[in-house]
Amino acid sequence: MTLSDIIFEMELGGVDNEHVSVIVNKYKEKPMMVTEIDDLLSEMGYSPVFTVDYDAYDDYASYEDSAYYEKSHHRHEWD
Repeated sequence: MTLSDIIFEMELGGVDNEHVSVIVNKYKEKPMMVTEIDDLLSEMGYSPVFTVDYDAYDDYASYEDSAYYEKSHHRHEWD
């Protein structure tokens, strides 16, 4: 992930520009892993931008159980 990708993701995540510049300056001094950047963001009061906690999604339903799942006929029906 390049520095411009990191900046873009933080801007999409709603991180203020001054906090983005702080993290960018720290990254330029010593490159960090994205988990370390998420730790810095959480210290600043933001939610993680780069890592996703899939265990937090307890209400995951399978595709077949979804209300949007509809079975359709593959052949034309003639009246």
